[in-house]
Amino acid sequence: MNFSKLAVSVIFASSMAACSGPTHMEDARNAGPGATAFSEALRQGYVSLAAAEQQEADGRDSINFAEKAIRAATDGDVAPYNFSTRHIKARFQDELGMARERLMVAKNHTDADSIPRDLARAQVMFDCWMQEQEENWQPSHIEACKRSFEAAMATVEDNYAELARIEPEPEPEPEVMVVPKAIVIPGPYVVYFDFDRSMLSRAARGILNQVLADMDDYDYVVISLAGHADRSGPDKYNNGISARRAQTVAGYLVTGGVDEGKIIIESYGEGQPAVPTADGVRESRNRRVEIVIE
Repeated sequence: MNFSKLAVSVIFASSMAACSGPTHMEDARNAGPGATAFSEALRQGYVSLAAAEQQEADGRDSINFAEKAIRAATDGDVAPYNFSTRHIKARFQDELGMARERLMVAKNHTDADSIPRDLARAQVMFDCWMQEQEENWQPSHIEACKRSFEAAMATVEDNYAELARIEPEPEPEPEVMVVPKAIVIPGPYVVYFDFDRSMLSRAARGILNQVLADMDDYDYVVISLAGHADRSGPDKYNNGISARRAQTVAGYLVTGGVDEGKIIIESYGEGQPAVPTADGVRESRNRRVEIVIE
């Protein structure tokens, strides 16, 4: 890749060189403008990537990016690459998988035409990153595409963070599993979490306050905390967030007076869903920490 491709990370180029794949490049150039500001920004970004690949005599990728530009103009949107369209070595898949999940969350939470160029640049530079990583022979170009993706995503995520606070995903009713009066041991309890969050909601804090109150009258030996995630992200990421959720609950209980040495923490990622779902599906009842007092 030469300098013109790196320039895509700063601004989508408006001029292109003569075409080695004339039909696709001409169609991509002439397909615009897109129906929306976002689709037009996508089209321009993919045209620039197609032109850069053409200058490197990479006909396959030049045509690929040109076709994405055409779809952006005619269909209004086009999905970023995934692992079925780009053959990425296993050691790079976790990082790229989490980056794609961030991008898709942003697209689902953002009015694309409120920040069209930043959102389009995030997607175009993610695809640039995927394409360069698949080739895996120009480290500086891989890093340039990645840095540009991260910079664009930072702007996009700042934009939709406020909307996410105003319009949160509905959380389930707090669930306390009722036990017969004859049983002295309180609980068990379940605390739920918002999507992609390990912070406690108001409802979650209410459940934990009840746990602390119940424990005042019970001589407990151990408290088991089991963190879980839904199946909307990669396995490695879900393992991490389920552990963070359990740690958050443990921290709250210790602050409330629980002996830290009596807390056992386990995390299962997406491996033990309360509600079975297909991979990639968000399910609020699976984003939880289960609390058992013994």
